[in-house]
Amino acid sequence: MEPVNIVERARRLGCHIATPAAAWIFGADTFRSLGIRPSQAPDLSVDPDSRVLTFINPTKKRKSFAVTVLHPCVDVRGRPLQDALSTDNTGVQNTCTTFMAVLAPGTILDVCKIQIKSLKKLQYHSDVHVVADHPDPGHLGPDTPAVLFPLEGAHLCTQSFNGPLTHYQLGTFHAIDFACPVGTPVLAVGAGVVRSVQDSNTCSGIHVANLFHWNSILIELDSGFFVEYVHIKPASARIAAGDRVAPGQIICEAGAAGFCPEPHLHVQLHRSADPAAPTVMFALLGREGPYVPQDGLVYSADGLVAPPSRPEQATAEPASTGAERTSAALLSIEPCVSDQVPEATGQKGPIEESY
Repeated sequence: MEPVNIVERARRLGCHIATPAAAWIFGADTFRSLGIRPSQAPDLSVDPDSRVLTFINPTKKRKSFAVTVLHPCVDVRGRPLQDALSTDNTGVQNTCTTFMAVLAPGTILDVCKIQIKSLKKLQYHSDVHVVADHPDPGHLGPDTPAVLFPLEGAHLCTQSFNGPLTHYQLGTFHAIDFACPVGTPVLAVGAGVVRSVQDSNTCSGIHVANLFHWNSILIELDSGFFVEYVHIKPASARIAAGDRVAPGQIICEAGAAGFCPEPHLHVQLHRSADPAAPTVMFALLGREGPYVPQDGLVYSADGLVAPPSRPEQATAEPASTGAERTSAALLSIEPCVSDQVPEATGQKGPIEESY
């Protein structure tokens, strides 16, 4: 069974995952190979002559880069890079291209060429920050929580644990994304009490500014874990804070609110309701027992289903950085279904002309 290539899928939606091995970037280097010492370099630079956009990490820690450019961009061969429409909470739409990357310490990445006549007219939005290592990235065992499938029907997993697009932060590391049409019923994965509901945001698309605005429902399960559902459809919540829910109960509808290359449901577990709490490894319950979904495959309440009708060709481009991905089925995990964490946060860095 050949999984859908999730990196390629994101690219076609205007969201480009840049790595040193990507064939479309202009190049990659390190401060060490160049024989220079890291200094107070900017996070981002644009060459005033070539208009090449560069990501720079002079620190001794991994750094995350999320940059949206509101101008046409081309790759190293001069080919246009896919863009897409993005909408803010006021309804204003912009055509833009977004680039995501996690750079190792001392790395320099020449990403793309921005097609603009004057840098004085450059429009962009960025979120650049250090990536903290997860304290417990992947220890599976008898205490790993297992919950019900969160949607009606069968859906493609577009990003799983430590995913290359947005699931490498402390607050999203163990998140799972399922592509689904807007309006798909979202289900309670276990019995519990609703702790918070946010369904007023209407922004959508790939603009980095949408990383800071999303809709979500937080439920405290009877097991003691907290489950969060993100990107839900505006004004679709069927429950309120304080309500008790039963396993499989419809709680809202899936949507595309927030940073969403496409409509999808993002689900994750925590040990507390603290917005800074890291995610917790978990599994989904299928007909053959608990499992962790793998990027590019289709799942339902029964578990893995037939492969996609048009699997996209895989590439040699690495899918992510950091801890090793987990996609194997889980065994000997006790179910716990019986009876706010941002997608990304950090400080912005200025774009500077590089001379």
